[in-house]
Amino acid sequence: MRTCFWGDYAPFNVFVCADVETKLRRCQERAANDENLTEKQLLKKMREIDKARAETREILTGKPFGACNSYHLSVNTSAWDIKELTEAIAEFAKRYFSKANGR
Repeated sequence: MRTCFWGDYAPFNVFVCADVETKLRRCQERAANDENLTEKQLLKKMREIDKARAETREILTGKPFGACNSYHLSVNTSAWDIKELTEAIAEFAKRYFSKANGR
């Protein structure tokens, strides 16, 4: 196991993305009843969140946000229900750790 920011813990890195239309729809579906942001405001908020994620990723790992070689798995969720994907991602992670541990 390699030593990193987290000590001897080696995290399983998943990059989850979706097209803008899907992200907008999901934001609107999950918005609080009293949250009435316009599409323009939502897009701005999404950019701000992605920028913060990128900065955090860079600080914690020294690797760029979204770079495919920085993740064990990249998933485009645009055509999927997120809850349906959790089982597949969990199974992939289980197999990844089994292989990494020589099982």
